[in-house]
Amino acid sequence: ISPPGLHLASPGIHCPPLASPGLTMSSVLGILLGVLTVSFAQKNLRENWPSCVAEDKAPKNPTPITADVREFVRHPDHVRHKVIDFKSSEDIGLFLRETPHEKGEMVDQVQYGSQAWLAGVRKGWIITAINDKRISPNSTLRELATNISAAKAEGPTVKFKYDVRDAVDCFNANCKESDRFPAEGTRQCAIACSRISQCEWWSWDSEGEYKMCFLHGSASALEGSKGFSAGRKGCMPEPRVVDETDWPECIISDADLRVGTPVFTDVFPFIDHLDEVRHKDLIFSVEEPIGMILREEPHDLGEFVDAVVPNSQADNAGVKSGWIIKEINGKPFRKKESVTDVQADFDRAKTTFSTLTVKFDVRSLLDCTNGYCGNSDRFPAANYGACAAACSQVPKRFVVVSVLSCEPTRPPTGPDSSYRCKDSCQAE
Repeated sequence: ISPPGLHLASPGIHCPPLASPGLTMSSVLGILLGVLTVSFAQKNLRENWPSCVAEDKAPKNPTPITADVREFVRHPDHVRHKVIDFKSSEDIGLFLRETPHEKGEMVDQVQYGSQAWLAGVRKGWIITAINDKRISPNSTLRELATNISAAKAEGPTVKFKYDVRDAVDCFNANCKESDRFPAEGTRQCAIACSRISQCEWWSWDSEGEYKMCFLHGSASALEGSKGFSAGRKGCMPEPRVVDETDWPECIISDADLRVGTPVFTDVFPFIDHLDEVRHKDLIFSVEEPIGMILREEPHDLGEFVDAVVPNSQADNAGVKSGWIIKEINGKPFRKKESVTDVQADFDRAKTTFSTLTVKFDVRSLLDCTNGYCGNSDRFPAANYGACAAACSQVPKRFVVVSVLSCEPTRPPTGPDSSYRCKDSCQAE
């Protein structure tokens, strides 16, 4: 299904990588998936890709359409959701929409200077759970207020879980009936239009705050629109189908899985980062708050940074949500420590030192599913040979490989390219 720069190993044929010094792609994302199904548009509807794409153009007076775009919206959990703890003793500062969302309660306004405002809560976020209890879409505001009061009475803090993406991704925050979704490029947008029966035109906005794909019905013509790219339904890339059994001819370029079952495994053996790439040491003053909000549940490697307070020491130092605290002034994180324990470690260090040196793992969240490389369906790979070699070592039936490629930025690292891929593209 032709996402940009993807390479796919065909199922049902033996496709082993031999020693191939020509494989010099840069750090790419390998995704281990199962069960391949590829659908193709009719040949007579196809236009020449990418010359059919109109740059700085958009459909003129298009007929609006809406469709279920959830399959095209792909965010890892840490991007889609955010968990924030509030003090039970203070007002949170949220005004909720009268009509509930199908996922929970939608934030209509945030009171300036409140706990919610300081924590970065925004209009359009959807409360999906309070103290791990899911919000019913049938709840009234009165019922929700009662639930919040009860949650505050349970302890000194109350935990809110938000869906932070629907309001950004889809029309009226409803991805089941939307004319848009976030897309990284024209290929993803064109492919989506080809799968939606009422879509006749697509356009992609590359210059907005978020890169978005828009789906349209009939249109009278194209008109100038800076930053947009557009095309008809038949303007889409076509995968190259091969029956080769030799490596690397068996690889299908510019193709991805239409439907796949993720395979989760320990991918640590396939990741090779230098220490200065995986870790970052930052020094903070003890004279003012650092500005990190930690996740309640610890990560296997340390404490997970859930959010960063704007204009804080952490924000100014470049700390990002998803970084993992490994050490505080040389003291390693202990797996059984809670957020309270870590806070106590910070407080003790502040009374002893004038500065705090915090060591972060900055790669796990980028490298692996939800930051857990011990149970992930992806990892960074130097080339598709390394990805196929890893696939051969995963004991799972019906495994195929897809690889996202990009231009090299440094010499490739990872599993040796001379690995032979045993049954890598063949059902065992």
